[in-house]
Amino acid sequence: MADTDREEPTPPQRPVGEEARKSQAARFASGFIARYLSGPHILDIGYRGYIDGVVPIVDQAIGIELDYPGYDGRTLPFPDGSQDAVFASHCLEHIADFRQPLRDWFRVLKCGGFLVIMVPHQYLYEKRLSLPSRFNADHKRFYTPGSLMLDIEQTLEPNSYRLRHLADNDAHFDYSIPPEKHSGGCYEIELVIERVEPPQWTLSSVAEDYAAKAPAAVPPANVVSWQPLANTQVAGTSSLRIAVLKLDHFGDFIIALPALRRLRELFPTAHITLICAPWNVANIGTGVVDDILTYQFFPTDAAAWVGQPVTDMEQLREVVRGKFDIAIDLRVDGDTRHLLQLIDARLRCGIGARTVFPWLDVILPSERDVRRVGPLPPEGSLLAPAYFRTTMRMRSPFALELTAITKPDWIVEGPNITLPRGPITARFGLSVHRLAGLFGATVLIDIVRDSDHLVASKILKRRRQRNLREAAVLEFVNDNEISRYDFRVRVEGRLFGGR
Repeated sequence: MADTDREEPTPPQRPVGEEARKSQAARFASGFIARYLSGPHILDIGYRGYIDGVVPIVDQAIGIELDYPGYDGRTLPFPDGSQDAVFASHCLEHIADFRQPLRDWFRVLKCGGFLVIMVPHQYLYEKRLSLPSRFNADHKRFYTPGSLMLDIEQTLEPNSYRLRHLADNDAHFDYSIPPEKHSGGCYEIELVIERVEPPQWTLSSVAEDYAAKAPAAVPPANVVSWQPLANTQVAGTSSLRIAVLKLDHFGDFIIALPALRRLRELFPTAHITLICAPWNVANIGTGVVDDILTYQFFPTDAAAWVGQPVTDMEQLREVVRGKFDIAIDLRVDGDTRHLLQLIDARLRCGIGARTVFPWLDVILPSERDVRRVGPLPPEGSLLAPAYFRTTMRMRSPFALELTAITKPDWIVEGPNITLPRGPITARFGLSVHRLAGLFGATVLIDIVRDSDHLVASKILKRRRQRNLREAAVLEFVNDNEISRYDFRVRVEGRLFGGR
């Protein structure tokens, strides 16, 4: 017979970290702690956070901070396979080179042990599309459940772990708080992976499957085998193997030739393999690369591009066999960047942003990101639009115009300049024309130091004000003459028939 008078167990009231304590009772009651954090050997990474007087997540856990004996922030002073669990709450987003620490957290786990990670949710905590964080300048990355899992997949060996738990924790989250104000309640992602004994077999590739079924067969008709050029001898087995993707049409391909020649100058003994469209094989010349492989991603007529590859992407695995040290995509647009994931390479490099391509090891800045200007004009003078990187149309040397919001991205950014010491006042000349106001649109202005440190920010919401110039005033103090500053403007929402 059921004992209806039995009391439910009361969760222990531990003064754990600021974020962990929000859900401590719920995790105890749901069995989360009993399931994942009940072993005798547990590490709590970065348990103190920003406050004193806190303790690790459970009684038996060892709290790890940078002052822990023998810990350097990358390698834990514990043997392989010695821990039942590693717990890291709101820690991973603060680590710039996160892959090595993540591998080390996994290293110390026993088979059957759990890696438990909590990170702030980009859409709940950050509430913005790109760095820097509005509320914590030390955040190095933004996370969604997908990007967090992608970091795990890109860092740990396949079949060395299994995903046991992945969820948004928005308990008591107040959805009425606007983006410019700090959120209330929980705003994190919970992830748990279990270390498992890897199977005796390894994952096969499409090329291996093909070779097993037809070892003597020729490649498919739409795959052109590599064509050796000059300098085909690789200088020893220690030479770098570099794969370069350049799948564009003729014009963009020709523009990239100086970059290929420069790559050869920098790595004269490397074995460079170029993967390009079939129509560009004759345009490369001799001595620049060692091999040419062909793969057709775009249609012959660029106007017929509908966003789908002409050739099955798995064919790329067939074309690019073996392992590479470096894989580079030289296309400026990001529509081919995901193809780098089909190449077995230790480092993947491409043009773009970390928030868009978080799996890239090396981010190459686009032309608009490396543009520099001359000396700062005299104090109190105007920084004209020519000083800035922008996606807007230039109406005159002193005016940029936006007539439609195509996506929520920075429409003005720059100019990456140094400023004199002392208090600085920045006035943004923003105006609305030919309509009663911005209606539901929002203007966001940020001042950023050294690319990622937010020093001042303002959000403007105007429904019936034509001239925003007086409202767009930001003040800050520059305490050194070395740091470089960028001024950013973004518009979100809709423009109704105006500019």
